[in-house]
Amino acid sequence: MVSISETLPNPPGSDAQGEWVELSNDGSGAVDLSGWYLTTGGTARTRLDGWIVGPGGRVVISRKEAKFVLRNTDGAVFLHERSGAVVSSLEFFGTAPEGKSVVPARGAAGGRGGDGRPLVAVGRPGRLPDERVTRREGTR
Repeated sequence: MVSISETLPNPPGSDAQGEWVELSNDGSGAVDLSGWYLTTGGTARTRLDGWIVGPGGRVVISRKEAKFVLRNTDGAVFLHERSGAVVSSLEFFGTAPEGKSVVPARGAAGGRGGDGRPLVAVGRPGRLPDERVTRREGTR
């Protein structure tokens, strides 16, 4: 299963140069993301054609490569499969600290607090876009 594992909505410096979303595949086979797309709360779709996530692998997709925009305050990212169904999402409330990534919190009530809002954790980004673990088709 492919899911959103981390995002950097508020990088140091220019958001246009530093924002990214990391996708993880906890399955035993590679997943071709052609036809899949990301949304960030609006109607714009960021298609993921050409991206493949290997078994147990991760891909980091930068704003610069994919042309999406992440919100620094009350943000959300949704991963849609080919049918349009949302297969993963990562939401946060408040303002993302500059230079800190957002990851799903583990634990309570399926990752939700008592008020029903998603729990997230912030920390040092795990990877930068140029340290992609799995490459996009046609790139080296």
